[in-house]
Amino acid sequence: MKKIQFYYYCLYNLVYKDGWGLQDPQGSRALPFEQRPLLVFTFGIWLWTFVIRTFLAKLIKIDYSVVIFPNGEVLFLILYWGISYFYFVDNGRYLDLIAEFRLVDKKVQRKTCIYILIFSFLLPVFLLTILLWVR
Repeated sequence: MKKIQFYYYCLYNLVYKDGWGLQDPQGSRALPFEQRPLLVFTFGIWLWTFVIRTFLAKLIKIDYSVVIFPNGEVLFLILYWGISYFYFVDNGRYLDLIAEFRLVDKKVQRKTCIYILIFSFLLPVFLLTILLWVR
């Protein structure tokens, strides 16, 4: 769980920039800073579940349309967002994470952000492309 908290902090600090981002004007429709990492987490987890469901559909040889739940996709996104929101934002845990990880070197934070973005988005898209191409 400590790694997930560190990943959240690194993504949060990428946007937050040690407090400097809070001075920028924020539009009324913009996501608050503490919810922006949740967006990355939510879509990353959703992509991975999509890859796993596609792989299982290929493995079991079922029709691909069974993998995509017409109403369930939105439910997955809302479920992931809700779990992350109540864990990090609603109880103020992100403030504790700032205090805990603020002394971590910036290079380590940037490397971690790059790894998160690669493994959350690029790798699942690559795997999906291969799975659909093999079809």
